[in-house]
Order: sequence, then structure tokens, then C-alpha cells
Amino acid sequence: LYTYSAPSGGGKTRYMVGNACAISLPYIGKDGKIVMRDCGYQKVLYVATEQNKDEIQTMVLAYVSGVNEGKILSNLANCTPDEKNRLKTAMEIIDKYGSNLIIETIPDPSLNLIKARLLKHIIQDGVRYIFYDYIFSSPGLLGEFVSTGVREDVVLMMLSNTLKEIAMSQNVFIQSATQLNDGWSKKETGLRDQNCLRGSKAIADKIDIGLIGVKICPEEYQRIEKIWTELKRQYPQKFTHEPNIVVDIYKNRRGELSGMKVFRYFDYGTLHCEDLFITNAEYNSVENIGKLQFETHSLSY
Repeated sequence: LYTYSAPSGGGKTRYMVGNACAISLPYIGKDGKIVMRDCGYQKVLYVATEQNKDEIQTMVLAYVSGVNEGKILSNLANCTPDEKNRLKTAMEIIDKYGSNLIIETIPDPSLNLIKARLLKHIIQDGVRYIFYDYIFSSPGLLGEFVSTGVREDVVLMMLSNTLKEIAMSQNVFIQSATQLNDGWSKKETGLRDQNCLRGSKAIADKIDIGLIGVKICPEEYQRIEKIWTELKRQYPQKFTHEPNIVVDIYKNRRGELSGMKVFRYFDYGTLHCEDLFITNAEYNSVENIGKLQFETHSLSY
């Protein structure tokens, strides 16, 4: 069970939709060729609690095509010939591979409803990866405990516990998200942790990996500017995008590396993400930690 926490409007949904697409669908690279994973694609369930299915599908189209979602929504007639070809090819990719990505909407989740829906897709559809967006106290959830007087923070802990139990008993990957409280903005530098979570810090007790992602503020950029300048000098063709997000890894159950900061570039329009470099909480560069890389190859279409 992973959680990705970010402030309101910080891109939690886009980050998780992008992850869901990466596991389940090919995409069109910058060179116009289809990028495939040699290890194949997996059955993925995306559970939306605040967006409707159409909103998620538009993000999926942006990811696969590489065309900015804003342009798809508002300026489709003004797309370039290349963008129109990308969108046409993306639709064909989604038609062929779309059964790998199941989108379920649960606008008013409760523990019983969540458990029933997730188990249904695991058992009937063979889903092994689940993205649940996101952990919050819905009326349906609170209504299950209204007669017992259970506090809201305890209810949120019980929701995270339900997700954890499903992940363990069914041997599946689950990623969810939480909001940050007002205190996170006072943490301009250094490692952000479970004290920044809104609603219930106890959520962090149940998770295996805890991540907090925020936009890089000027104070934090100053701390990594020297590292970033040197990387660009050594690898000018590789590092073409400036980091705009920092992800703090505040919990890593059974892992050697914790208290780390991943600096990345995230394209909010296409949902593509590029991790650039890693430091510890004191902004010292971390290297030689090994890589897990899925082999990919490009196909003409």
C-alpha cells in the first residue's frame, strides 16, 4: 500500500492516472513512435471518487498521445497535423489495449462498498494493480459509524486499514492519495513527513511507502541548484527539463532508503513524469542506489 500526498490542486489525480497508464497502456513517444514495454501490460483498476469517467478518459488520451489535455479539451480544431495523427493513433491504441485499464467511479464510498468493488475486480477481472483516488471522509463512510461516535481521524485510519488488508490478502498493489494540512507550507525545506497529512496521521501507520509531493519553492531550489547545475553540465542532452516537483519519501517499510527526496519533472498536460535526481534530507546527492528498469522498444505504426 502506497500513498501519495499533495496539497489541493497539486496533481495527485494526474500523477496516479499517469502511473495507471504506464502499467496498462503503450504511449506515443516524442519521436512519434509507439513505445512498448517488453515486460507486457497489466490489468489495472482506477477508482475515481471525485471525477467522472469522462474526465479520467481525457487524461488517458493525453498520456497516450502526448498531446496536452488542455488542447484536447478546448482547441482540438487548432491541433497541428502531427497532433491530429497522434490523437488518431492514440485512439487506436486505447481500442486495442483499453481493456487493461478499468475505470470505476465511487462518488460516495463506504468501507463495505470499497471492499466489495475492489474484490469484484480482483477476482472477476484479474486486476493486480489498483489506484484509489483518494482517502477522505465521505458521507457514506462517516454514516457507517454515526451511531458509534467514532472520530473522523479513526474512520480514515480504518479506511487505510481496509486498503492495506486487501493488498495483503489478495497480493495486489494499491496506491492511494491524501490531502496535506496547512502546516506543510511552513516546511519550505527539509523532509516533509506524516505530520503534514490532513485528517489522520494514523494513515501513515498502515502504509508501506509514504510519499509527499509538492512544487519546488525558491528556498528549496536554492538548496539543490549546485547539484542541478552540475548534472546539466555533465549531461546536457539528457537533462532538458527543469525539476518542478520534489517527492519526499518519509516512510519505506522494509527498505534501506528512507528520508529521501526525489526531484522530478512532471508534465501536468500529458501526465508524463521524469525523475531527475535524488538527495537525502540534507540535500546531499544520493548515488549508486541501483535501478529497476523496464525494457522498452519503439514501433512504427
